[in-house]
Amino acid sequence: MLLPTKPSDRSAEIFVETPQTVSGDQLEFACRLVEPASTRRIWFRFPRASEPRLTRRADPFVLATVVHLLGRVDRLHVHGAVSDGLFANLADFRDAFASFQKQPLSPISFSADEIVAPAARGPEFGGITAFSGGVDSCFSAFRHTPLSTLTPKRPLRAALMMHGFDIPLADDAIFQRAAERSRRMIDETGLSFFTGATNLRELPVPWEKTFAAAVAASLSFFQPAYSFGLVPSCHDWTHAHFENGSNPVTDPLLSSASYQIIHDGTRFGRIAKLRHLAEWPTALREVRVCWQGHQLDRNCCRCEKCLRTILMLRVAGVTDAPAFPEPLDLRAVENVVIRSKGGLDEFDYLLSEARRAGLREAWIRPAENALRRNRRNWLLRHKARAFAQSLPPSLQHFAQRTAQHLKTQNITARSTVAPLAPTVSPRSS
Repeated sequence: MLLPTKPSDRSAEIFVETPQTVSGDQLEFACRLVEPASTRRIWFRFPRASEPRLTRRADPFVLATVVHLLGRVDRLHVHGAVSDGLFANLADFRDAFASFQKQPLSPISFSADEIVAPAARGPEFGGITAFSGGVDSCFSAFRHTPLSTLTPKRPLRAALMMHGFDIPLADDAIFQRAAERSRRMIDETGLSFFTGATNLRELPVPWEKTFAAAVAASLSFFQPAYSFGLVPSCHDWTHAHFENGSNPVTDPLLSSASYQIIHDGTRFGRIAKLRHLAEWPTALREVRVCWQGHQLDRNCCRCEKCLRTILMLRVAGVTDAPAFPEPLDLRAVENVVIRSKGGLDEFDYLLSEARRAGLREAWIRPAENALRRNRRNWLLRHKARAFAQSLPPSLQHFAQRTAQHLKTQNITARSTVAPLAPTVSPRSS
């Protein structure tokens, strides 16, 4: 067995390990990512019963680490087999990512011990979708199965929910309860339901930039059983954010000649998705969007994502979704803290759709006030960061502390909303 050796400057290597059984019935797939200044071990775990469907190729590890490596290395060699076409697509992915992120990123020279040509497949092969239990993933599962009348449909066969993305690995009991909610929905679609886990979020890269690559990596493990993987869209075309980690341009570039990654649902905004999901009672009972509450297997009804979804449901004509059992708190709406540009745009989309529908409900004025305040504070934070970057290094620490104070000012000044547990960030907004 080859042992990891320290690579030359600006190069990295991936050493794929032999899968092994851990924790009784879990099969662990792992690699060692060796960079000039560090070595990290990345792993994915799946129930051993899934083994016949899981690839031994290195594709998932390349996808899992590509965003982390952009701008850090110029060369990557993979000690393992990689599907034909993946490296060519990732070169285009780098170009698009650099353009959308407005970052000067040097190209990466990819190589591998073996490049594997695609095998012939019959028409029985279908796809697997990422499934978190949120609005976007519920809609993709609903849209492409007999539960809905929407056409055209893709031949979807399965759904995958990963532990370690929005629910921390330490919260195993919470993940199991959340997965059971998801299973109840997936059982009604007729799809197979799989779970897995990964420590991928230990990589020092912002999750909002790399989550689509992480989802694609997880789905790519199932390429022996399925011919494509679906990444549910976050936004419709009108509100697409190409600087997001997931968008309709860069997601398909995470494909190989053997396995296609599809960005699904961009024709539908979240309110349109919710209008369709209103036809699925189980989704209204089990959908889970919360990532800030104390119990991540349910919706806290107080955080920004919960409040935004509740209000979008109201625009969609649903006022009593069982997944959100708490009554709407107008003070919580007015005091909501929106941390991301994507979240601000989603709130603006919410209010635009409410005005388009001619709604005159009591929550609209508090939501407008919240949007104005959060836009102002986001702009202040943005200007503070830009100013800090222009300062000499000796003064940057002071400027960064000032920017952090502006970032947290909303939370400390508005204690009327129940405190939320610090946790990992969600997909994008």
